[in-house]
Amino acid sequence: MIVDKHSQSALEFEKIKRIAAGFAFSPAGAEKLLMLEPSDKREEILFRQKLTGELLEIVKSKTPFPLQRFEDLASLFPKLGIEGIILTSKELWEVANFVALVNQLIKARKDLEERFPGLAEFLSPLETDKIFPDACFKALEPSGEVKDSATALLKSLRQKIRAFREKIEDKLWKILERKGLVGRPEGYVTLREGRYVIPYGEKDPDLKKAIVHDRSGSGATFFVEPLATVEMNNELKEAELAEEEEVKRILSNLSALVVERHEKLEKEFEILAQLDCFFGLASFGNRIEGVLPELSGEDVALLGARHPLLLFPKGEYNSTDVVPCDLALTEAHRMLLISGPNAGGKTVALKLVGLSALMFQSGFPLPAKEGTKLPIFKKIFATIGDEQSIELSLSSFSAHLVRLKESLKDLTPESLLLFDELFSGTDPKEGAVLAEAFLAYLHQAGVKVIITTHYSSLKTLPEVYPAMQNASLDFDTQTLRPTYKLRSGIPGASFAIELASRIGLPEGIVMEAKGKIGTSERELSNLLARLAEKEKQLEVKSRELARLEERLVSDTQLLQSEREEFKRFEKEKRKKVLEEATQYVRQAKRDMEALLDAAKKQAKDKSALEQARRQISARQQAIDKERENLAEKINFADEPLEVGKTVFVPFFNAKGTLTFLDGAEATVEIEGKMYKLKREQVRLIAVSPAEKKAAIFSSGSFEEAASIEIDLRGLLGDEAVLEVDKFLDRALLSGAPFVRLIHGKGTGVLKKRIGELLKTHPAVLESRPGESGEGGEGVTVVTLKK
Repeated sequence: MIVDKHSQSALEFEKIKRIAAGFAFSPAGAEKLLMLEPSDKREEILFRQKLTGELLEIVKSKTPFPLQRFEDLASLFPKLGIEGIILTSKELWEVANFVALVNQLIKARKDLEERFPGLAEFLSPLETDKIFPDACFKALEPSGEVKDSATALLKSLRQKIRAFREKIEDKLWKILERKGLVGRPEGYVTLREGRYVIPYGEKDPDLKKAIVHDRSGSGATFFVEPLATVEMNNELKEAELAEEEEVKRILSNLSALVVERHEKLEKEFEILAQLDCFFGLASFGNRIEGVLPELSGEDVALLGARHPLLLFPKGEYNSTDVVPCDLALTEAHRMLLISGPNAGGKTVALKLVGLSALMFQSGFPLPAKEGTKLPIFKKIFATIGDEQSIELSLSSFSAHLVRLKESLKDLTPESLLLFDELFSGTDPKEGAVLAEAFLAYLHQAGVKVIITTHYSSLKTLPEVYPAMQNASLDFDTQTLRPTYKLRSGIPGASFAIELASRIGLPEGIVMEAKGKIGTSERELSNLLARLAEKEKQLEVKSRELARLEERLVSDTQLLQSEREEFKRFEKEKRKKVLEEATQYVRQAKRDMEALLDAAKKQAKDKSALEQARRQISARQQAIDKERENLAEKINFADEPLEVGKTVFVPFFNAKGTLTFLDGAEATVEIEGKMYKLKREQVRLIAVSPAEKKAAIFSSGSFEEAASIEIDLRGLLGDEAVLEVDKFLDRALLSGAPFVRLIHGKGTGVLKKRIGELLKTHPAVLESRPGESGEGGEGVTVVTLKK
């Protein structure tokens, strides 16, 4: 990617990286973040975005994640190539903590891989190593000291050392006591050259019977080792040397474990440093309430974007006074000319686009709203502020021209060029025509461009060049203060004279300036001001319309909710009526069964059976009348049946859609299920604007023909039981000898529920699984009572 250091500096990308680096846990992660450069490789950008996005979700959701501060081991790695190297206990402790952190991340990876596959894949090269950290933690204290319990020998040596020291100190205090020095300033035991000594005055008679190790600054006191403790001090020194040798051996063994693993250790350090870098980006993104932009083909769409540096005015996050900005560059309008008053935010808007592009292509979240989109730029060039160079003997304008010349190198449609006050710093008329010619050249090159300008003549260019568009920063003409709101499609006035008046220049100067400004320029400035005011009024009305529309939608949703609630109420009411009717039918059916059984027992001839059947028929008619009382009438059409029309099936007391018709066969879809029926079982419903909703009940004759099978697949257990119960009742009344219940194999739950119903149903004589030609285990064949 082509983005020179000058452009990065102008866009203040390094400042953003320094702020974000403060969110990293470790020095290594912060350093990686500071070294992060924007990429123009699609795969690399998507990788950065995915990893940052998953870590951002972890931070936002407060998902447990074991990453924490670890020491910078980079300076340690060169040592590991030295033969026989012995690391300090502090270095070993730092390495052990790092490896333990790696182990924790490996464990966390297994728990997170389903929700965060990108992160899990990134951590996949890490390998568990418990041998080294366990050995270190067993041998070392957090302070870096080697534990007494590291080895049995070390424990024994340190016990001896403590015993020797107590013995020597006890002997020396007794000598001081004999000399009457205990409690006096010169009565104490100290160390010189690693040996225990006591102070003697220069006139002490025992001075010649002791070994002198040191002398005070005044020369009046000697620090001596009495002959009585020489042997004990020697024994102590021997024990201390043995202890040092044992500690060295322990550290050497632990260092050897590190050396064995140093290549793997370097790779894992690199992975964790990168991980911490991206975790820093995620934490930074969470702090700025950032989002990860969508990758677009060509368009720039910043929604509610805020300049990230403005969010940290004094090093601390504060978004209170930052005005969000919406800005777009499209194929139709890829060149934006921003005008408006000084200190109105033109340069901030310009920088915002360039900085957002650099951040996006580096993996940063942006302080913007969801829906923000950015393409991949191959080149980003920015010239902002004074380009003067004393070293190169360049004036501000000359340096500006040099930068503009550099901007024209390696141009492609994937270039983004940003120019603050294009061709300023020279004669305004010449600067304006140069700027116009320069922009015409860039228009022909097909690149994306944003400029800020005060040249009025440039504001008319969008009328000539279709890819150019004006934009302006809003200005409150009442308070003479900028609002920092960007408006697309309208150029802005500079309000230089008004600002001069507000700042407090003498009124005479201001009035004379107003008199000298050209009529056309004054009219243009006034026109722009009126346009801006009109647009603000339109925006207020637009917001009011949006509010009214939102209220209308809310009221509509409330009405719909109430309507649905009413439907639910009606459904529950009808369900209750249906349940009552069903109970009535069942009781009637039981009564009819009793009549029929009594008739069979008492009948000597068929006449008695016939009389019972007439009684049952009369009861059935009473049931039909009861149903009619619970339902509205359905208007049927005297027209031929037609596929796609709404029909009524008396057998099911339900409406449906006719999906197939062939001769005497018909297929009807009722509530998502298909039923194969006879043609005469289907009635066409008349379609009328005044048609009322029909109830699910309808009368049906006792002798009416019925289908002998029902498909229950897809129903829940309770639904299926209700359907089978109704179906068996109708089949019994129609005189069907048997029926087929299609429930499918599945898990067997549906078949079990149906089987339980069949065991107690009064209409069932017996039931059995279907044979191979009948549907096998997915079907139950039921023989009905006669």
